[in-house]
Amino acid sequence: MIGTNQQNLGFIIKIDQDSQVQEVLFNSLNNSLNLEKENFSRYVDQGSLKKYFSLLKEVKKKEVVFGREINLKLGEKSESYILIVLDNLDSSSILIAANQSEGIIKYYEELMRINNNCLLY
Repeated sequence: MIGTNQQNLGFIIKIDQDSQVQEVLFNSLNNSLNLEKENFSRYVDQGSLKKYFSLLKEVKKKEVVFGREINLKLGEKSESYILIVLDNLDSSSILIAANQSEGIIKYYEELMRINNNCLLY
């Protein structure tokens, strides 16, 4: 399980084709950020929107896109986050975001752990 320390922040969410958050799988920012039932594009910095929508288009072709840097406005200021997006079979996508490159691997591992637990039950 991922610990939530101040340096390594991020989340794992399931979004539909319109960027609507369907489910929050993990969120280390839970105390300050409630992503439930929000449109994720609302949190993308204005200057990164084109890059974000291009990423969503690309994941439909490639099924997985690793390590894209997008500026998110999750509080008062914009901050750079690294994203991994995985295409789901049900026309949704899994989006993993971390504010540090080392952290993105931990979040990916957390997703795999969650997935394995779901398969067992």
